[in-house]
Amino acid sequence: MQAVILAHSEPAELTQLLLCNSCALLPLKNGTMLSNLLSRFIDCDISDILVVHSASQSAALTNFIEQNRHIWPDHFNLTLHVVPSQCSVADCLSRLRSFLTADYVFLTYSTTILLDFDLRKLFMTLVRNNASVAAVFSRLPVAESKLMKAQPRELVVTSHCSEMLYAYYAASDIRKHSVLPRTLYALGKGVTARSDLHDVGCYVMSRSVVENAARIGEDVVHKRKSVWQFIDPTSLQSIPPAGDLQKADMDNVPDRSAELECFYSDISEPTGVCIFEQNGQLPCLKCDDPLIFAEANRLILQKSSIVDKESMSGKKGSSKDYSLVLSDCVVDANSSVIGSFINPGCTIGANVKILNSTLLSGVVVKDGCLIQGCVLGEGVITEKGCQLKNCAVAARQRVPDGTELESEQLGFTDLELSVSQT
Repeated sequence: MQAVILAHSEPAELTQLLLCNSCALLPLKNGTMLSNLLSRFIDCDISDILVVHSASQSAALTNFIEQNRHIWPDHFNLTLHVVPSQCSVADCLSRLRSFLTADYVFLTYSTTILLDFDLRKLFMTLVRNNASVAAVFSRLPVAESKLMKAQPRELVVTSHCSEMLYAYYAASDIRKHSVLPRTLYALGKGVTARSDLHDVGCYVMSRSVVENAARIGEDVVHKRKSVWQFIDPTSLQSIPPAGDLQKADMDNVPDRSAELECFYSDISEPTGVCIFEQNGQLPCLKCDDPLIFAEANRLILQKSSIVDKESMSGKKGSSKDYSLVLSDCVVDANSSVIGSFINPGCTIGANVKILNSTLLSGVVVKDGCLIQGCVLGEGVITEKGCQLKNCAVAARQRVPDGTELESEQLGFTDLELSVSQT
């Protein structure tokens, strides 16, 4: 099997947290978002990985490969493919058509977090349901996070007693007076609509779906960047009315007097989309916002700490004191760091409080500051007496003395607007 990681069209705010402008290299626990994904594939013996990226990311990703190649298995093959940042997912697959030769292909985004997940379970879900696509969905940890609880809801319509997906509506597609298609109502009690699941951004699909996506990508009319452009359940599977279900089953019974070869020829081709609901300890989600990235890091540290303490003591662990401060950091003895992820090379002055935040490499927080629920990009300097709550600061920005802000984004630019003006 092969895997494709989409990194060419990443959220603008996330890319500006790093000097290299690549979300794939954002720190995550003891690695990066990209190294986390690669570890999941290596664990499942998926050794042919294609990373789709924009030209501006080439140097950073090439350097990443050179630094990490020695820890990968000898048979592991990671190749980079440059595409324009505005390419749709279908267009990307069209450009990769000659490289995709496996019967099944995993597809995911560079911003997808899969720390506690076995990809083999996703593939087995595909096989068990005789589907052509399987997608990972998970419940956001709304009980542990107010920020996650406030995220827009998505709508997932599934069969009542199985994992087959009949319809999926992203939060951006749901309107106040949205109406479900009549074909879904025709199934009656056989349908379950859920708003507690979220698309993680990880899929496995059959060769036929990849080929179909490649053909769509050649059509200039189709420019949607979403994977759901070509794995829409309504287009991959026809849903019979409830009264026709029993008749359809009877019609599909093979002729028992036929030869054995006829039995195999009558087996239906894989169709439709199924879901795998991930319920692991660590959160599985797709990051599209700096604050979601910071909150994901906090939850990962918190839950990892609880699991570690439970395994060591055999008792229920405590969620306190789960900060992670990496090497080459200077933290004043009179400062406190609680529930935060501090990356290498950071300097924290006196009488500073850092709560539930993520500081990327080289951040300087001067005396008397309060940083709560924030993410500070690489090389950010916050001068004395700043109070930031639920804020995101782009790389290499300076926050003036005494700044007091809440729920703001500092130093970010609209990349698409910048390109159009040049």
